[in-house]
Amino acid sequence: MSAIGRGSRGFGMRMASVMLLACVARAATAVERVAALDAAASFPASAIGSTGITYVVWQGARGPDDDLYGQAYAPNGEPLWETNGVPIVVAPGTQQMPIVTADGDGGVLVAWMDSRNGSADIYAQRFDAAARPLWEPADGVPVAVAPGGKDDAKMVSDGQGGCFIVWEDSRQGDQDIYGQHLAAAGDAIWTPNGGLVCGAPGHQYDPFLSADGAGGVVVAWWDVAYPNWRVAAQRMSGAGRRAWPDAGTQVSLTDGNQAAPQIAGDMNGGAYVFWVDYRHDEGTFTNFDLYAQHITADGARAWGDTARPLCAASGMQQMIVAIPDGLGGAYIAWTDQRELFDDVYAQRLLPDGSWAWPTDGAPVSTERGRQRDAKLAADGDSLLVAWYDYRRESEDETPQDVYIQRLDREGQPSMAPGGVPIAADGGIRLAMQIHARDGRVAITWMDRRDAGSEPNVHAWFGAQASQ
Repeated sequence: MSAIGRGSRGFGMRMASVMLLACVARAATAVERVAALDAAASFPASAIGSTGITYVVWQGARGPDDDLYGQAYAPNGEPLWETNGVPIVVAPGTQQMPIVTADGDGGVLVAWMDSRNGSADIYAQRFDAAARPLWEPADGVPVAVAPGGKDDAKMVSDGQGGCFIVWEDSRQGDQDIYGQHLAAAGDAIWTPNGGLVCGAPGHQYDPFLSADGAGGVVVAWWDVAYPNWRVAAQRMSGAGRRAWPDAGTQVSLTDGNQAAPQIAGDMNGGAYVFWVDYRHDEGTFTNFDLYAQHITADGARAWGDTARPLCAASGMQQMIVAIPDGLGGAYIAWTDQRELFDDVYAQRLLPDGSWAWPTDGAPVSTERGRQRDAKLAADGDSLLVAWYDYRRESEDETPQDVYIQRLDREGQPSMAPGGVPIAADGGIRLAMQIHARDGRVAITWMDRRDAGSEPNVHAWFGAQASQ
């Protein structure tokens, strides 16, 4: 799943560049300065297509306004498009914060935030492997062109050459959740400019979605309309019909705040929802645990009204991320402060609802300093975990490196203890993503290695290998 929007609130649009690496390779191919023509290249998004091609799209500043550019790479790292990338969309106004997903037919789907109409709208386009746009008009089809702000969009493939997109939308005053289904030919299946997923009183934030295995999606979000923050979910058919109550199904009825949902489809019409839970916090916001719920295809809470603890270790657990495991279960990782400093832990949920790895999670990296904000990709029997790492931190500098570890289905690491460095040569990396397919791994992030340096784009491709 890809996302756009929220990152622009925390970082300047031109503070960094795109980095793309296929990780931990025995026979790696390095590509230097992929976006050398851009005065700045930021907010990368990547996907590995069905033919093994890796697509990367970024926000570049080659003219007065930011536009989108892209590059494609063969499995051996050979660039397939023009040197420095090709224009993905160059239109009036600013095009920014791209998200991408493979279309299942060798191409890629791209969506982005767009200001050509004087407001924050969302557009999308589908490209084949030769970078040819497949939809009309070539500079993007409208996903949501309406008054009010739009933010924090996410996208998944519909498995038929199209995609589902959800986002936050304030066209009615409050922040609501809207969505759209684009067919393989680019037609909008749901209400033009977006169908309402949840328009309950108050504000709804942070939508995430996962395919339901039956041609639709399940969407989860954070709802602040209740006395306590709630996490709720809704199932949407391919035609845009809500299957559960209009305000969604709450994942737990227990007192205490809930926030930061993540979702993974169960391949049977429902989904697993994971969140940060404050039920044991006494109003200090210092005791965060992680909980999980299985919402079945008919919207029932399979694990009861109180849900099930994912991690209730001492200290705070947060920055949760989840993906399907491909077998009807899920992989989950999070940032954990049970030992005071941030570490990365992970867990595997089996389809029968049991946890496959140790209670409260298996350690991914507990090295000196901080390890935090993990990203996940599943590939065959492997779970790839990438994270930001501060083990080189000192009084003089705070480098933010990128490390990776591979876990087997039993939760055992197969790389060096504590992980393998992917980028550890100074500077700060941001907006990281990881993708994997058929033994190939790609990580993207923004990078400015030295203070005052020009941003740059790098690439490194190879096959997974134990270290």
